[in-house]
Amino acid sequence: MSQVLPRRMGCGVGRAVCSVAFGRHRRVAPVAFALLQQQPRRTETTAPAPSLAELATRRLGGRGRTRGGGGEEGGCNIVQQHSQRAFSATSGGETNPIKAKITGSLLDARNQDLRIEVGMNVELPHTFVHADVKMFAALSGDDNPIHLDTDYAIKQGMFSGTIVHGLLVGSLFGTIFGVTFPGSVYLQQGFKFSRPVYVGKPVTALVEVTRRREREESNPPSTILFCSTHVYDDEGFCAVAGEAVVMLPFIQHGKGKDGGKD
Repeated sequence: MSQVLPRRMGCGVGRAVCSVAFGRHRRVAPVAFALLQQQPRRTETTAPAPSLAELATRRLGGRGRTRGGGGEEGGCNIVQQHSQRAFSATSGGETNPIKAKITGSLLDARNQDLRIEVGMNVELPHTFVHADVKMFAALSGDDNPIHLDTDYAIKQGMFSGTIVHGLLVGSLFGTIFGVTFPGSVYLQQGFKFSRPVYVGKPVTALVEVTRRREREESNPPSTILFCSTHVYDDEGFCAVAGEAVVMLPFIQHGKGKDGGKD
């Protein structure tokens, strides 16, 4: 009993009982034990307040720390791992299947630290399924039945099936810019919808650089890319056309024959 008792005592009453049981007044130990048994046992533990690293991890969609261990170091490591995934389209671990389909000379230039030149492009093939359209309708509130109800869409006489939301199709451009240049910021995007994109039909988004400009006086210095943006359907017709202006939060010189600026 003398070995077990100290490990069970964590409150002030426990310390008092310990001093009585193991001090000079050993005769009152049974009374002390009776008092200890009357104390309510704590059956619930209060979780510590989450650290800033853990909160950041939750916001970034990471797994977070394992319960009851790891400390702030574990949370920081997970945040760092998430950042590394965000800055690489082909990194190991958790992989986004849409990002893995992006190819082109513009992405190659980024990976090889080459100078971005006019005419460089990147493309993304993708197929929007009904689940994608349904989720977008729930998030945006646009539940127009031409996107969700096949019978309704056909009865209108304009379409042969449900069509994808125009802005959902246009989001492919944002995916391309975000993957090719992590940290880039959209400044402008125009859309012209020429043909419907049907649910379940493959399309290909194409982005091509038409002009570039450096802004060394800005804070931070940045590179502005002007790009043409198109989405082609499975028959090769242009369904969406437009232009985009994107800011890269750095001066992109890269390696090339011409080290000057446009």
